[in-house]
Amino acid sequence: YADDTVIHQSAKSPEDLKSGLELQLEYLSAWFYCNKLSVNTGKTEVIFFGRKQKVNECKDLPPLSFQNCEIKPKSDVKYLGVVFDEGLTWEKQAAYVRQKAYLGLNKIRRVSSNIDNDTKRLLLNALVFPHLGYCVNTWSNTLSHVRKRFDSLSRQIDRITPMNKPFNSMVNYSTALMAFKAVNKICPSYLSKRFVLCRPPEDGP
Repeated sequence: YADDTVIHQSAKSPEDLKSGLELQLEYLSAWFYCNKLSVNTGKTEVIFFGRKQKVNECKDLPPLSFQNCEIKPKSDVKYLGVVFDEGLTWEKQAAYVRQKAYLGLNKIRRVSSNIDNDTKRLLLNALVFPHLGYCVNTWSNTLSHVRKRFDSLSRQIDRITPMNKPFNSMVNYSTALMAFKAVNKICPSYLSKRFVLCRPPEDGP
């Protein structure tokens, strides 16, 4: 059983990109056949990333062909719970996160008059903050006016019970934690290799 298979392809021209993708799809289809696996072409998606002009040039080409089915490009796709848009603005991902967070927040509001502050904090940490923190290092690099919308969400959380977790503070903490893990080689190597110390850490006194 294989799921969430992803192909990444880059090229200097839309034509080269299309031909390269179709070649990779042929290889993938042959591999699935040899391993007695099937592909749900109805759930197969393609998205082009880049400047708007280049993306439009790719979309103007005939659709990709995969196992006798046409795959039309999409403007956004969800992968592992994160919404990728073709301009990588993360605006749709931010809207998706806010929606999930508000759903959890509304559930807590309904019972907030019947529970104490400790229980409220437990519920907020279980139903709201996991949505805000998931892959936040990636999608928090969104437009500034989109990030400001999370300030209102933080205020509404504090009305239920003070949590002192502004969105920007959560982003900074998550970024610092990732950097700490990368520098100390306790994260995947493809991340730690991207961090190079300007000078070795000083020894203690």
